[in-house]
Amino acid sequence: MTSRKDSGRKSEQKVLAQHRALREQITALRESKDSKALLDQLRSFRGSLSEHFCVEEAAGGFYASVILIAPRHQSVLDGLCTEHQELLQDTDELIARITDDGDDFVAVRKDALHICERLEKHEAQENEILQEVMNTDIGVGD
Repeated sequence: MTSRKDSGRKSEQKVLAQHRALREQITALRESKDSKALLDQLRSFRGSLSEHFCVEEAAGGFYASVILIAPRHQSVLDGLCTEHQELLQDTDELIARITDDGDDFVAVRKDALHICERLEKHEAQENEILQEVMNTDIGVGD
């Protein structure tokens, strides 16, 4: 039988692996040299974001595990879920700007980097919660 702690550890490991992969994609976005490369990177990044957010928000996922163990984080996690939708929407709008408008590469790249910075802050907040919850002894037997 899998304990809550084991389930939480598996969720933690999956989320941390996805965070590492997203950091690699952010590096690739930062290194984009032209509109085509940036568009390709943004499309890939958007797909990874969507998948990552689904894993976090799924039943039995990161957010559900945190709420089960530490319900005091509910309001913060609700705010983070809202940020998920905002980040996806902003990435979609940026992709549309490149494909529809042929927008200026420098301006689009600047906006893409801003999205990356927002995501990094968002993920850092999630990591803090994750570390706190996983390192807190809640007094329940394994």
